[in-house]
Amino acid sequence: MLISIPLEKIVLYGYFEYKQLINNISIDEKIEEIKNNENYVKFEKIDKDFVNAIISVEDHRFYEHKGLDFISIARETVKNIQAGNI
Repeated sequence: MLISIPLEKIVLYGYFEYKQLINNISIDEKIEEIKNNENYVKFEKIDKDFVNAIISVEDHRFYEHKGLDFISIARETVKNIQAGNI
């Protein structure tokens, strides 16, 4: 059953959630925090076979859409609307 929720409400809710998160710490600060973690490894140092294995399990179409998967976005949007939440 599809619940009727105005799209504007969902978009605004997501926007305000995003703004609240980024107001706590800037993206640059978060990047530096991650890079300073003792477990941080640069992407170039990760074995290519390992990266390909993760991609094949997590997103087998990654190399087709290059990170922006409109099929998945549409599917999850429908799920969010059905759940009445983001």
